[in-house]
Amino acid sequence: MSKKNILLVIANVLVATFLLLWWMGMQNETPSPTSSQTRSEQAVVFSLQHDQSPVTESIFTDKIGLLLVGYMHCEDGCPNLLLHMRDIFKRLNEDERAMIKAAFVNLDPTKSAAEVAKTARFFNPNILGLSGDEASLEALTKSLALDGNLQQFQAEHPHRLFLLNARGEVTASLSSKNTIDEMMTAVRAGLLEMESF
Repeated sequence: MSKKNILLVIANVLVATFLLLWWMGMQNETPSPTSSQTRSEQAVVFSLQHDQSPVTESIFTDKIGLLLVGYMHCEDGCPNLLLHMRDIFKRLNEDERAMIKAAFVNLDPTKSAAEVAKTARFFNPNILGLSGDEASLEALTKSLALDGNLQQFQAEHPHRLFLLNARGEVTASLSSKNTIDEMMTAVRAGLLEMESF
């Protein structure tokens, strides 16, 4: 066998080995789910307070949900998202508004339910202001697949607007970096999906 033929055989063996190893790795590899896939497998669950009344995730049953999670003392992100929620209601017609349920959850357990409800109503009477004790708020953040605990949230100050489908599953996670037009696109997609239920 010539030197050229030996090198050709070695090259073919290496390529075949590489392809075999690659194929075997693909067989064992499971695709990692995206955060939206992980969230949409399970409905959001909570038990909080609005004014003096208990409120659960059932408020979103058969509705498109807008669930803002943030802080009343936030200086920019949360108020901007509350303004976007107000603007979403302004852009929807009466029938569309009837299909939407909106809530702002204040992650600071020291604020009273009445204070949070008043703040939410200031932006739009259609937005419920929700609060709860530390355990209830942490249960909600876990249900939303948010990492961390309330102390970390106070330091990092997250503010997220979650869009929920009629089954209470998260279909989109938006922030103050999203434009009102991007949010409207997500809401309209949710309304279209709801028509197919």
